[in-house]
Amino acid sequence: MNEAKKKSIASVAYRRTQPRDSISASQTRRIREEVVVSEINGVVLSRLGDNHWDLSHDSLYASLTKGAMSINFSISLPDGSFLTDPQHDSIKHATQCALAIALLTPSESLGRRRKARTVYNTIWHSFRMLLKWMNQNGLSEFSLLSPAQCSAYLEYWRSLPRLKDADGSPLRHRVALASIAIDLLWKHRNELPDAIRSRPWPSSVMSPQWRRIKYVSAATPVIPDFVCKQLLQEALQTVESRSRRILRASADLERASSTSLPKSTRERATTKLMRAHGYSNVHQVNADRLRLMNACIVTIMFFSGIRVSELLGLKISCLQTKKANGTKYYWLEGHVFKRRDRPHPARWQVPQPVATAIHVVKALTKAFRITPKMSDSQDLSKLLFIWRSKRALGTKAITAPWVTQSILNYATQCELRDSDGCFWRLSPTQFRRTFAHFMARHSLGDLTYLSKHFQHMSLEQTAYYGEGGMHDASTNDSFLEARRELQEALVGEWLKPETRLAGGAGAAVMTWRSRQDVRTYQDMASLSAALSDGVRIRGTGHSYCLASGDDCGGYGLYDAIRCSSCRSSVIGESHRATWETLKAQQIEVLRIDGLGAGTKRRCQEQLKACQQVIAELDGLT
Repeated sequence: MNEAKKKSIASVAYRRTQPRDSISASQTRRIREEVVVSEINGVVLSRLGDNHWDLSHDSLYASLTKGAMSINFSISLPDGSFLTDPQHDSIKHATQCALAIALLTPSESLGRRRKARTVYNTIWHSFRMLLKWMNQNGLSEFSLLSPAQCSAYLEYWRSLPRLKDADGSPLRHRVALASIAIDLLWKHRNELPDAIRSRPWPSSVMSPQWRRIKYVSAATPVIPDFVCKQLLQEALQTVESRSRRILRASADLERASSTSLPKSTRERATTKLMRAHGYSNVHQVNADRLRLMNACIVTIMFFSGIRVSELLGLKISCLQTKKANGTKYYWLEGHVFKRRDRPHPARWQVPQPVATAIHVVKALTKAFRITPKMSDSQDLSKLLFIWRSKRALGTKAITAPWVTQSILNYATQCELRDSDGCFWRLSPTQFRRTFAHFMARHSLGDLTYLSKHFQHMSLEQTAYYGEGGMHDASTNDSFLEARRELQEALVGEWLKPETRLAGGAGAAVMTWRSRQDVRTYQDMASLSAALSDGVRIRGTGHSYCLASGDDCGGYGLYDAIRCSSCRSSVIGESHRATWETLKAQQIEVLRIDGLGAGTKRRCQEQLKACQQVIAELDGLT
């Protein structure tokens, strides 16, 4: 960081490099307003006193288009005025100082500066909520906010009917969001020209309302299997089947709209052309284009496990293909932004549906890249995810809030419901959590129907393709964490006295748990965790393999009978159907006339092994 920027940050944070009585209030304000809040390669984008802040400097994908992430202080207020009007000059300046402090000074909880995206999406949103409420209640300065008014402010957001969930409870995140601005104004009260002067919450800096209304769950929920099935069937069908019709109609619509015919003539010709594709009007085509884009986003995020920031940072050349042993492998190349001061190159191995979705997005946004109303930035055409902005009458980069809202709308269109019949509130973060969860379950052999999509995407292969430092380690971390949780749950099930197990290791587990030795673990969960940490469980579809050496050399994957008595195999109730099917197959083969002696002997051995496994699961041996 250069010396000039250090002085700028010091000025914003009011480190008192000069005594207050040595400089007038007007001079102090002029110094503050000249503080640089964003710049790229020495080129100043915005200063504190500007009515419009361009924050594109803090994100690679956002910096490709000017103004993709910006703060416009000219917001409308309930009394019909704007924040940039002269009568609001004082509170506007205080708001700008507070946002500059949030943007340029390190956060105590994070140990680093906040991302511009956080200031834009969260803190600025909180200040907009507060400023509008204050205007509605006749408060023109932050210093006029008393503890009673702060409590009334949060109660206002809690009581709004339109902010209720289906069960009547308040939307917790909205109330928590409302208190962020107040907490910031109180924390930096000695550094701001106008701030809260009385403790906003009784006996605590953090609001008691915040503590009472914590999020329903701190962890991102895993999308249930039946919801995933419905969502992916709809998304894949749209991407793989319906996309051709939508893309043809979209291309014809763009060509017809770009002609120089009179408006009325052009509209009639466009409507006639759309009817040839089965649409009644242009609005239906636009709705299908948006639905197709959402389906592509769902497909890419679900089958890759990438974050929204990584998705939006992808370029049109992000898909890489390699063919080995007759199989095509695909990678997405992009950047990781989270918890990094600078974007870090990364790549993710992905299955065929993701490659198809990437090609569809390229075709869908092709017309947006050649529109004459392109953004001022020349690099926008390199981004994969762009969209035509109705408000700006041009092409803009898709933003994270756009993705979040579109995904929620898409879930509503698909009528996704949970086990209670309530609409499933889908969010982009759930895809990453569910990806790790499903991959872990697939590795344990419980979710074999995803193997076609993931092909050979096991932990070892992911590590192999991740060599070279280009892989996204956090994706593997999420996968390993989900796998650890599932493995602990699996071992915990084995340790239950009523659980019947077969196989060599299964018999050893049953013998071990029946011992009367003193165990030095406080509960079963602790014991399960300790045991699962020392073993690597792999699923074969007909058993769980605990082998740590060569043992059968992997032949048990193809010959289930080897696992029936293997010292490293555990066969549980979830595998019963497989062994009963194998038993029925052997019985059917033995009924065939003319079997050779060798074939008949082999079938009898396999039948005996199947009967033995089933008997052990039934507790008959």
